[in-house]
Amino acid sequence: MHHDDKMQRVHDHYDALGRALADVFNHRGLHGGGWTHQAGWNIYGAVSLFHPDGLGFSLCRWNTHRKGTAGRRLTISGIYPGCWGGPRAAAITVDKDRRVTEIANEIERRLLPDYLPTLREALAQKHIADEHRRARVAMNRRLEAAVPGLSSAGAPRHPEPGRTRSYWYGGQYSPEGSPAVLASGNVTLSGDATHATLKLNDVPAEVALKILALLAPGSVLEGIVHRALPSQPKAIPAVSYVVLGEVLGEGAAGVAPQQVELR
Repeated sequence: MHHDDKMQRVHDHYDALGRALADVFNHRGLHGGGWTHQAGWNIYGAVSLFHPDGLGFSLCRWNTHRKGTAGRRLTISGIYPGCWGGPRAAAITVDKDRRVTEIANEIERRLLPDYLPTLREALAQKHIADEHRRARVAMNRRLEAAVPGLSSAGAPRHPEPGRTRSYWYGGQYSPEGSPAVLASGNVTLSGDATHATLKLNDVPAEVALKILALLAPGSVLEGIVHRALPSQPKAIPAVSYVVLGEVLGEGAAGVAPQQVELR
């Protein structure tokens, strides 16, 4: 079979798996429903599930080189915001040939209890990071209005709006035909844009004195306002789950299904 044809077949298989898992979670009302999926493109197979509140699971088939059942297991991990560097729930593995409802049961029973507490912390961190980025975007707009030609390095026309560092040319390094700026330099914003580090080059001495005078105690700085602290992000509610388990093996007939409640 051609490589591309095999990859398409694997993609289609995991696309169907992701759709079926999303349907199970939505049918069960897991966190209110709204689950979607996205299949990956690789030769082994991968699919991710997403919830509007920020939850998500990644299912990937690794270790295909291993023999027997070890090479047929899916590694299932919780998905976190990209900014999160804290603790993560340990991944679980499930036989890829199990029924979709059984895979969903394993996710709810074995992954969710450890995943949800760490995800709450990660989403709170993401909320703060988003607030800080919005503050940097607003401050960068003010800086661009104050200093002609200010930009991020390598992107003079379309700088990253949430960047932390900007550059401009001036003084003896002023580009020909550009508005005159008394000095060149760069400005580095703190993460929340409440402070900045300035580096100025080729500053006329009289201008340097005026800048230093602004730093003296008692100087009045216009346009400095205090921002309210960011509001808290929506918390992920604690939810109870009832997962039907199966008793397998000979002699199990007549044994009632077990119920396990997860909080």
